[in-house]
Amino acid sequence: MCGFIEAIERSIERIDMIVSSKDKVREEAIKITRDIIRLAGNVITHTLNENFDYAEKNLMNLRELVKKLNGIITPHPDIAYSGLVYNAVAEYVEAELLFSFIKYRRLIEFDELAKIGVHYIPYIHGLCDLVGELKRYGLELIRKSRFEEANHIATIMEHIYHTLRKLIEYPDALVPGLRRKIDVMRRVIEDYITFLLDMEYRDKLIKNLKQFRRHFKTRHKTGFTE
Repeated sequence: MCGFIEAIERSIERIDMIVSSKDKVREEAIKITRDIIRLAGNVITHTLNENFDYAEKNLMNLRELVKKLNGIITPHPDIAYSGLVYNAVAEYVEAELLFSFIKYRRLIEFDELAKIGVHYIPYIHGLCDLVGELKRYGLELIRKSRFEEANHIATIMEHIYHTLRKLIEYPDALVPGLRRKIDVMRRVIEDYITFLLDMEYRDKLIKNLKQFRRHFKTRHKTGFTE
């Protein structure tokens, strides 16, 4: 009996050491993920405002934070593959993709980000969320009557949507949350395209009316009559 009790005590002491160490890692990970989310927000804001110098400075710091996070969680798969990490890294991916697209008109591939430890799930989530930010960027283009660029944004959004749809055949355990994000993407894209077409039609109508008025005034001044 005595040996049995001692064995239990040794086991629990060992587990206590493991959990205590893991708890410290988790607390540090929580702090880093908060910083990642904050910096990612800054990158997105500056990118949408086309303040690329500020965006890039924040992005460089953001990459270092992601590397730091991956460094401390790698020995702890239960933390590494948790929503805590996935959500923060997805924010980073979204910021990275948005900056690359708006500044350089290219989309960073998964393999590029995998080199710094980005898992495929936050990459997928970040790509889904990118559509919402592209909508915000597109709305600003519409406001400036840059309709050709706004239409290009719509094409990119639709391509992202249709490409990601190929993955919804997999079970949710392998691509968690993807179906819900796909549904959100579809509504975002539909709303954007509807608004874009409406504003483009109005813009053309206004231009035609202005042209008609100029033509009418010219005819009136010259005294021309049918």
